[in-house]
Amino acid sequence: MTDQELNDLRDGFEAHRDALFEADRGKPLVRAPKQPPLGPGRSAYIRGYSFSITECATRCLWLGEQVEAANDALIENASAYLDDPPIIHDRDSFHWHSDMLLRLIEMYGSNGVIDAGRMTREAEKKCLDLCWEYCRPHSKLKDADYRASGTWDIHESENHHVQRFSTTWHYAKLAKDDPDYRNFEYDDGGSPLDHYRAWTDYTIAYCLERARKGLFVEMHNEGYNGVLLKGLYNCYDYGEAPLREQVGRLLDLYWATWAQEQIDGVEGGGRTRVYQGAGSLTHRDGTMARLTWLHMGSGKPGPIRCTVLSAALSAYRLPLVVMDLALDTLGRGIYEIHQRPLGLSVPGHKGMHPYRMQQDHGGIHRYSYCTPQFIIGTPMVEAQERKAWAAISSQNRWDGVIFAGHPNARIVPQVEAENEKVCFNGSWSVQQKGTLISQKLRTSAGGGAMRVWFSSAGLTAPETAGTWTVVEHNGAYAAVRPAR
Repeated sequence: MTDQELNDLRDGFEAHRDALFEADRGKPLVRAPKQPPLGPGRSAYIRGYSFSITECATRCLWLGEQVEAANDALIENASAYLDDPPIIHDRDSFHWHSDMLLRLIEMYGSNGVIDAGRMTREAEKKCLDLCWEYCRPHSKLKDADYRASGTWDIHESENHHVQRFSTTWHYAKLAKDDPDYRNFEYDDGGSPLDHYRAWTDYTIAYCLERARKGLFVEMHNEGYNGVLLKGLYNCYDYGEAPLREQVGRLLDLYWATWAQEQIDGVEGGGRTRVYQGAGSLTHRDGTMARLTWLHMGSGKPGPIRCTVLSAALSAYRLPLVVMDLALDTLGRGIYEIHQRPLGLSVPGHKGMHPYRMQQDHGGIHRYSYCTPQFIIGTPMVEAQERKAWAAISSQNRWDGVIFAGHPNARIVPQVEAENEKVCFNGSWSVQQKGTLISQKLRTSAGGGAMRVWFSSAGLTAPETAGTWTVVEHNGAYAAVRPAR
């Protein structure tokens, strides 16, 4: 494509986004139900409830319709947490939508850059009060000291970790300039200004470290990576120049690595934390699929869900070279990809509060062989025991091949999870170009038999030739056999 064609395509972002908002114009709020706790000793699970309110309020404030109802809904949502404080601190509810509460304040609050005051001061303060109750205990200056951790102490999981620190950064950014909040004292004795400066420096260091060391531990997981990035779009839009620059570069790098390893928006190559079942055996039209349609008009348009809102309203746009890389499958030709993400824990360290990553040796050679017809890839891991790995690295590793022409056309070798969902340290593998050998590890946890999945979509019916099983698809063929 020419630069003009790519520019025209990129300029369509706003039209794509606005069309999705307009499609829901006039619709009333439909609250998702609050759910019971996800486990013993936990609080109510109200993520879906908060998503439904945040999505509707964002659409109404953006379109300038039902503004009073939108403000009332934001107050209601904040009250649901403030009236039952343990919910604020449950990892699966609040910080999943906090990025949008803070973005709406930036856009429509007292000092909003789009329409100041469209969000009432009452709603703004209620959201800030909620964010304060979250940040007061969770934001710690010692955690923001990147010199100690190298940013590789990861709390709970990687996407949770970034959701947390992007929230604490953004709240401190707003609070330091708000006379009603600037003098608040965190549990560690710091002020909003102290925390803003510390988390700004931390986020810059975080971006540089991911660029240097193979990006994310939850490698190439479209769902979790999309959630991880949503708060960073806020850093890009509302951070000062040094932060904006580094976040922008990280976003460019992430999208470039995605672009080089996908066909028609379907990503191939080795991944981790890909839950078994449909999520590992078919293409999911999730966060990245929706963002791909916004950026390039490819893939499926879908409703703008809460995990996409920050990116949809961001000023960030893909570089033309990344768009060209994504769209010109034939022009990319045939090539190999080598990456070395981190995955091993510091020897002797246990647990997820935090995960403590080994920084000088990741234990993974992530390799893909890419052609216009197919992409085959795997994370080639060392045959270490389960305890050597951070669980966010060893959980549900994925390798296999995807084919052009159908989003679900694929072959997937897999250690069957005994609970049909999760297996840790299931297999190890070796690959050279189009040849992949995968074997179950004796030290796997939660794993049953080794199996190979052939999709019915896009592939010919499997045929046998001796010990080989053979399928074809659009000029490509694959042959699979057990080693013994």
